[in-house]
Amino acid sequence: MQAHGGVVVFGTAGSADKLWAVWPSGGYKHRGISVYDGASGRLLWYRLGNYRSRLAVTDDYVLAEPYAFRLTTGEPRMRAHPVTGAPAVWSFWRPDKHCGIFNASRHFAFGRSRGIGYQDLLTDQGLYTFIHSRASCSIDTASGRGVMIKPPHAISCRCEISMPFTVALGTVRTPLVASQLFSQSGARLPVKHLYLDLAATGDFPVTAGETLTVGLRAAAEKPDLAAMPVIAGLVVLREDDP
Repeated sequence: MQAHGGVVVFGTAGSADKLWAVWPSGGYKHRGISVYDGASGRLLWYRLGNYRSRLAVTDDYVLAEPYAFRLTTGEPRMRAHPVTGAPAVWSFWRPDKHCGIFNASRHFAFGRSRGIGYQDLLTDQGLYTFIHSRASCSIDTASGRGVMIKPPHAISCRCEISMPFTVALGTVRTPLVASQLFSQSGARLPVKHLYLDLAATGDFPVTAGETLTVGLRAAAEKPDLAAMPVIAGLVVLREDDP
């Protein structure tokens, strides 16, 4: 249960779906979300959310990974498909190790994605990763008003990048130069806009003769795209127009 902005949100309390082991097969389709008016107790909306992890509530949305729903109405968040330009259901995807769950403020969501992953909810440019520390398996980020602070709650874990120091991220005017991961389901044709990062980060063939261009090299495992409908075999690394 979470309360914010005059409403109370009920959802399934669960840890992250490690390595996307359950979600692709529909194992979480029974997970529901119900939202009530805090003053009257009236049910505002209820729906099945098919979400992988604990809910995160912002001023505007209920983040039900990999989706988001309008806090007061339950309508799915939408965006223009980055390739076709058609209306599409908003989603985000974290491909690296993600035992932990996400926490969020109005414009950013923070959590485990190997290091510290942060999803830009305002400009919707995708998932960035700060690799010099990592989020814990529980919630250890607090953010708001342009600042995020993460104490070293992960140092007892045996996973990599368990750094014994506090990390803080703040607002800067300099545009980010790190590449981000952008995920989107749905039809990929006709192509209206296509942004590709063709730097020295490599690519590898996937099914049906397609090529998935990624911003990080696969190590022990390659993503099983056939088992991840959320990305529909497509990950687009977006950059601003020149």
